Amino acid sequence: MVMEYAGGGDLYHLVKKSKFLTEDETKFIFKQVAHGVAHCHCRSVLHRDIKLDNILLDGEGGVKICDFGVSKLITRNEMIQEQCGTPAYLAPEMSSNQEYRNFFVDIWSLGIFLYVMLQGTVPFKASTMEGLYQAQMQMNIKFPVDISPEAQNLIKRMLVLQPERRISLPEILSHPWLRNIIGPDGMQFEAQDEDDDDHDFKMSLSFQR
Repeated sequence: MVMEYAGGGDLYHLVKKSKFLTEDETKFIFKQVAHGVAHCHCRSVLHRDIKLDNILLDGEGGVKICDFGVSKLITRNEMIQEQCGTPAYLAPEMSSNQEYRNFFVDIWSLGIFLYVMLQGTVPFKASTMEGLYQAQMQMNIKFPVDISPEAQNLIKRMLVLQPERRISLPEILSHPWLRNIIGPDGMQFEAQDEDDDDHDFKMSLSFQR
């Protein structure tokens, strides 16, 4: 069996080692992950377990999304009621065991994912699913580590209780906070293939809505 080598380990251990990442470090990683998730969504794949542990690093600034064990190939407006994934990253509709549709649960997980990179912890904590849901309902999101208003805005637009009101992936990728990204080598970060990106954006947006 031949597989790609992720010499940089996983993102969880990187964040744990440094407690939290800077905004520049986070932007470079997060935008790649968001592109990857958009690629999955436009091919009707719902990941359902986006978290730091499932992002591998190649040692040169590149990321790999892994662990599709609970992912699902879905159809437009299909109603799902499978509670799976990592509790701290679950959207409210999953933590309360309600039905959900489309890709909104992945958008919530991306919001938690971004928060953890910048804050070093999760925004909602509880020992039970019911407790987690109640904490989510209160929406008391605090930022103990000082970050820019743009970063806070993006997180809050993903962590919205009503699934249909969450920011879409095309909107995430065009958000002001994700402009002017500088990579580890000091070079400006740009998508490899803008035509493919535009296609992913349009497909993801049309499917979500």
